Amino acid sequence: MKPKKWTVDDVCALDPCYTRGWVEAQFAGRESLNFRQCMELEGVSAKDKTWFAVRAFSPTQRRYFAGLCALSCLEYTNDPRVHECVRVVLSDHPTDEELAAAGAAAGAAWAARAAWAAAWAARAAWAAAGAAWASWAARASWAARAASWEFNLILALIVWEEVEP
Repeated sequence: MKPKKWTVDDVCALDPCYTRGWVEAQFAGRESLNFRQCMELEGVSAKDKTWFAVRAFSPTQRRYFAGLCALSCLEYTNDPRVHECVRVVLSDHPTDEELAAAGAAAGAAWAARAAWAAAWAARAAWAAAGAAWASWAARASWAARAASWEFNLILALIVWEEVEP
């Protein structure tokens, strides 16, 4: 069972990329923090909070979190392999065989998506002769990534509070 509260030692045992001193500074003298307090730390990026959440989750919570993240992306694909993968991951009691098949299907869909994305990236690079367009695209991409990390935090809180470990 994962602890309901984390100490500096607990967080450092997860092997973060930060020093113990930095972690202690985030705790600001508090002996321990609960999950919500960890998610609300102002000096920690949304990406790093997501990193912590994934390590704090039980395997069941981790599976639901992954499924919810994938579910939020279904509007971007018509690939039935991706839809089946999400269905299996979010089902109550998937078998090891179902999870393995879903993982393989997701890998195949990811490879297909990566090829598609690479083709579009090549087209965009060719079309983006102007530095202004490239700068705008980079800012839009960064904003989209930042928003997705913030969305992950909302999903993490939902999983923590609603899914039994």
